[in-house]
Amino acid sequence: MISKCSSAHRFSIWVGAAIFLWLSLGLSAEVHAADPEESQYNVAAALVNAGQWQAAIKKIEEREKLDLSDTMRAKYLYAKAQAYEVGEKATESRGTYEQLLEKYPSSAEAAPTRIALIYLDYAAGRIDAVIERYGKVTTAQLSADDKKNLPLMYAECLYAKKPDKAALDAYHAAIAAGADASTLTAKLFDLYVRLGMHSELLAISAKPIASIKDDLLLLVRSESLLALNRYGEAETEAAKVPANSVYAPRASFVIAQARIKQNKLKEAVDPLQAAISGMKNPSAPPAAYLALAECLLESGRGNEVKKVLDAAAKAVADAPEDQQVKLRGQIDILLIRAASTDASGVKNRKALIDAITAARQTAPKDQLSKLLYMRLFALSEEGDHKAVLATMKDDYPILESGEEYGPATLIYVASLRKIGRGKEATKLLEDFIIQKPDSSEALRIKLELANDILEQGDNVKAKAEFDAISAAAGAQDKLGKSAFDELQFNRGVLAQKLNEHATAVTLFTTLLAGAPNEDITRATLPLLGQSYALQKDYTNAAATWKRSLSLPNLKTGDEADLRDRLARVLFAMNQYAEASSEFAAEAKLLNGETKLTRESLELWARSLYSQQKYAEAASMYAELADNYRDTPGYAYEAAVAYERDKKFSDAEKWFTRAATQKSKLPEPYASQVDAQLAALRLSSGTGDMGLADWLSRIGSAKDDADFEAAAGSLRKIAAAGKIDAAGRDRLTKLLESVPADKASRYTLGALVLQSLHEAGQLRDASQLATKLADDFAANEKKLDPKASGAALAPAVIYFVKAECARASGDYADALADYETVLAAYPYNEWPDAAACGAAECYATLGDTATALAKFKEVAGAPATNPPSPASEKWRAIAKRRIEEIEKK
Repeated sequence: MISKCSSAHRFSIWVGAAIFLWLSLGLSAEVHAADPEESQYNVAAALVNAGQWQAAIKKIEEREKLDLSDTMRAKYLYAKAQAYEVGEKATESRGTYEQLLEKYPSSAEAAPTRIALIYLDYAAGRIDAVIERYGKVTTAQLSADDKKNLPLMYAECLYAKKPDKAALDAYHAAIAAGADASTLTAKLFDLYVRLGMHSELLAISAKPIASIKDDLLLLVRSESLLALNRYGEAETEAAKVPANSVYAPRASFVIAQARIKQNKLKEAVDPLQAAISGMKNPSAPPAAYLALAECLLESGRGNEVKKVLDAAAKAVADAPEDQQVKLRGQIDILLIRAASTDASGVKNRKALIDAITAARQTAPKDQLSKLLYMRLFALSEEGDHKAVLATMKDDYPILESGEEYGPATLIYVASLRKIGRGKEATKLLEDFIIQKPDSSEALRIKLELANDILEQGDNVKAKAEFDAISAAAGAQDKLGKSAFDELQFNRGVLAQKLNEHATAVTLFTTLLAGAPNEDITRATLPLLGQSYALQKDYTNAAATWKRSLSLPNLKTGDEADLRDRLARVLFAMNQYAEASSEFAAEAKLLNGETKLTRESLELWARSLYSQQKYAEAASMYAELADNYRDTPGYAYEAAVAYERDKKFSDAEKWFTRAATQKSKLPEPYASQVDAQLAALRLSSGTGDMGLADWLSRIGSAKDDADFEAAAGSLRKIAAAGKIDAAGRDRLTKLLESVPADKASRYTLGALVLQSLHEAGQLRDASQLATKLADDFAANEKKLDPKASGAALAPAVIYFVKAECARASGDYADALADYETVLAAYPYNEWPDAAACGAAECYATLGDTATALAKFKEVAGAPATNPPSPASEKWRAIAKRRIEEIEKK
C-alpha cells in the first residue's frame, strides 16, 4: 500500500492512532508503591535461600512481634519452617508447619506446607501421618518432583501397613507418575503373591528379580500357571526348579497336580511321591496322599494303595478336626474303589454299582451312607436318572442322616429336574435348608434355590440371595472355585441389570483377579467394560475390552461387537485415530461399512473429521445423508467436511441441501447453515457470493461488530461486481435511513458507489460520491474514528468521485480527490488505486514522467503477506501501463 501523507492532517491521524493503541492495550499511567512488609519478607526469604537459616529465623521473629496481616503471618511461618529445614531442625520445622496449618489453613502457604510435612513425616517414619496427609493433597497443584515423589512415599507407607490392594494401586500410581518401576519389582511381586494375582505374577517374573532367588521365582511362576489352568506350562516351569532346592518338593507337587489336571494320572505318581517325602515344614497335606492313591489306582498299582492310605490316615490325624471325618470317609471310599478296579487300573462304574448293591445289606452301618453315596454318584455319572430316582426311594432316608445328605440331595435334585419334576426338586432343597441350615452343603443348596429365583425373573430377590451366599464364611471353599466364580459372575450380571454399575465393576474385577476359567473370563470382560463405560470410566472400559479382544478363538460376531464398543469409548476419550482403526477393523469383520450401525458410522465419520481427514469424513457423512434423508444434519456435516477439504462446489451442494430442511436441523446447525452457505459462496466466489444473506445481515445488524462484519463481506461482493440493481436499491434505502453524523452512512454509501463504479454507472456514482463527500466533510469530527465509515469509506468515496471526474475529463478535480485518498485515507488497496488513477491523469495531461513515477511507486511497493488480491490488481495494471508508456 502506498502512503504519501505529509500534511498536518495526516500527522494528527497518526497521533490519534497511537493514543488509541495505547488505550486498547490497557496500559495505565498510575504507579503503585510496593508493600513495605513484602520487602522485609523478601529479606528473610533471601537469607533462607542463602543458607543463613538462623539469621532468617531471627529476622522473622522480629517481624512477627509487629501487627501483621494474616497473609504475612502465614508467609513468615512458612519461611520459618523452611529455615528450620535448611538448618536440619526437623522437629522445629514440623512444629512450625503444623502451627501454620492450624492457624491459617486457607492460606496460600497451606498447600505447600502439607507437602513439606509429608516429606518430614516420611523421613521420620511416621507412616500413618503420611497416609493421612497424602489424602488431602491436590495432585494438580504439585510440582513435577512432588508428583513423582509423593505417590511413591504413599505407596511405601501402605506397603508397610499391609492393606495389600491399596498398596498395589498406590505403587501403580507412583510408577505412572514417574517412579522407577525396576526398583519396585520385588515389592510388586510380593503384593501379587499376597493377593493371588497370578497373571500379574507371571508378567512381572518373566525376567529375574533382584533379591528374589531364582528357584523361588520359578516355583511361584509354576503355582500361578497352575492356578490359571495353564497346566502344561506349570509343569514345564516347575521342572526348572533345581533338585537340590528347598523348593523342589513343592515344585514336584505342582508337577503332580498339573499332570492330574491333564488327566495324566500315571505320570503324576513319581512327583507326588517326591512331594510327600520331601515336604516337611509344612508336611504334605492329606489331599496329596489321596491324590497319590487315585493315581496308583489309575496306574494299575492297586497293591500299593493300602500303604499310601495308611500314611494318609496318619496325615489326617494332624488335619483340623472338622476335616478329619470327611477325609477318613474319602480314604474308605478309595479302598472300596480299589476293590472295583481291575488289574490294569481301569475303573468300572457298573462293577462298583453292582458291588455296592450286593453289599448293601451286609455293609457296616457307619459306612453304609458313604457306600450308598458312591453308588448314587456312579449312577449319576452314568446318566441313569431313572435308576437314581429308583434307589433314592430307599436310600434317601439313610443319606439324610449322614454326611452325604447335602451332595446326595444335589444329585437327587438334578435327576428330578432332568425328568421335569422341578417342584419336587425345589421342595427337597427347601427341606434340606430347614433341617441342615448350618451344614457345609447348605450354601450350595441355597445357591440352587437362588438359581430357581433367578430363573423366575426376580432379579432383586435373586441378587439379595446371591449376595448373602457370597458373604457366607468359607463360601469359596464350600462351593468350590468353579461354582463360586459362577456365583460372582451372576452377581455382577444382576448388579448390571439393576443399574448398580459400581458394584458390578467391583464384582467383575474381583472375579477376574481370582483367575476364573476361560469361559467365565471370556463372558466377564465384555460386561466389565460395559459397566466402566456406563460410569464414563472410558480408560478402564477401553483397557478391559482390549484385554477381551486379546483372548484366543473369538467368534466373528463377538469380536465385531467388542471392536464397536471399544471404538466408541476411544471416541469418547478423544482418541480418534484409534477409534477409526477399530471401526475399520469391525467393518472388515462384517464385510463392509454398510453392516455397521448408523450410530457407529456417525462416530466413525466424526473421528475422521477430528483427525482432519476431511475427504474421508465428507464421503461418509454424504453416504449417511443419502441413507438417512430424514436427518439433514448429516448433509450439513458433509458440507462442513467438504469445505475443510476445499471442495467448495461439493460443500455448497450439501449446505444447500441442508438448508432446504432447516426446520429439521438441530441447533446450532439450523441457525448457522444460511450464514455458512453465504460465507462459503463469498470465500469461493460462487454464484452471487451470498449477496442476499449479507444484505439481510447488514440491515438487521444489532451492533457495530455485526454491521462491520457484514460490510466487509459486501465490499468483497461489490469488488467482484456482484451487487446487482436490486442489491443497490436495498443498500440505498438503508443509506437514506441513516443520518449524516453516523459512520455507517458512509460505509453503506461506499458500498453503493463501489457497485455503481463496477457497473459503469458513473453518472449516478458521481452524484452520490459528491453528496457523500460533502456530508462527510461536514460531519467527520463527529464520527467514531475507529469505524470503517470514518476511515475506509472515505477512501472509496473520494476514489470513485475521482474516477467519475477523470471519466468526464475534469482532471484537476480528479487529481485532488486521488491525492485526498493518498494523503488522508490510505487504507487497504485504495492508495494503489488512487495512485494509478492519478498516474492516468498525468499521462493524459502529457506529464509522462510523473505518470511513470506514480505507476512505478505502485508496481514497486512490497507485496502484503498474505498477498491482497485487490492490491495485486493495481500492481498488475501499473506494470502493464509502465511497459505501454515506455514503449512510446
